[in-house]
Amino acid sequence: MPSYDVCTGIRADALETEFAPTGPATATIKLIAQRSSRSGSSSSGTPVAAAYTAFNKAQGSITRAGSALAQVTGARLNYSNSVEAVRTIRADRKI
Repeated sequence: MPSYDVCTGIRADALETEFAPTGPATATIKLIAQRSSRSGSSSSGTPVAAAYTAFNKAQGSITRAGSALAQVTGARLNYSNSVEAVRTIRADRKI
């Protein structure tokens, strides 16, 4: 019998994005749920296709006293809220 977990109280824990002159622009968001409940059926409804809009990658340069010193050829931005997951095991849940 299938089972489904419904996660609620979602918080963003981390964001990571890369900057490079070639390739697709990407971003990763790490999410943590506050709680979950198990059900015997899905409550999500019918999946809907999301529209995708591509965007240009960021370009940058390093300047000193108004004069360009270098072009940025690659960078990675990481931001974290340092949210720690607390794991609890309910008596009715099989592991």
